[in-house]
Amino acid sequence: MWVGDAGNRVGDAGAEALAAALRDANCKLHTLNIAGNAVGAAGAESLAAALRDANCKLHTLGIVVNRVGAAGAEALAAALRDANCKLHTLDIGGNSISVAGAEALAAALRDANCKLHTLDVRDNAVGAAGAEALAAALRDANCKLHTLDISWNDVGDAGAVALAAALQDANCNLHTLDIRRNDVGAAGAEALEAARRDANCKLRTLQCDRRVYG
Repeated sequence: MWVGDAGNRVGDAGAEALAAALRDANCKLHTLNIAGNAVGAAGAESLAAALRDANCKLHTLGIVVNRVGAAGAEALAAALRDANCKLHTLDIGGNSISVAGAEALAAALRDANCKLHTLDVRDNAVGAAGAEALAAALRDANCKLHTLDISWNDVGDAGAVALAAALQDANCNLHTLDIRRNDVGAAGAEALEAARRDANCKLRTLQCDRRVYG
């Protein structure tokens, strides 16, 4: 289900109504794309509450460009740690979640209840610290993530090196990584290339500015 367009934004009230529907036992929706609807942190919190409901069957949520901020990301991250949450794909790109939001999502990925295997945090100002938090999560035995888009986040060499180290960990299940437009220099690119050669690395597709692998 895709909701809204540039001239018809549902806002936080619309998100709250959709969240109520998701909590209904009769609702069979498993995919919701609510991109560009200005739902804000309040709307994200309503949707997060729905994800924690046993009746909610949603497994894919697109909430791109919705001004959810760190607070919205933290609410969604808390939902991911709930045993009732069935979400396996989350696209939260372009929401200014910052380091705090990335750290909250990283903590969720380390939780045994989290079922997420695809995470898109592109263009969120997570920086090197956010990349390092996500990299640490990838090394956790509970983390099921296999696809990560962290493009347009200014992670720099420090973030790239942290992610490269994670790729060499036996617990890391990542097979697709997009790290483009991150001001990654020679040191970061060399670390990623070395990680690709490591026996533990399961990566099949790597996208970065200096080279595209696949």
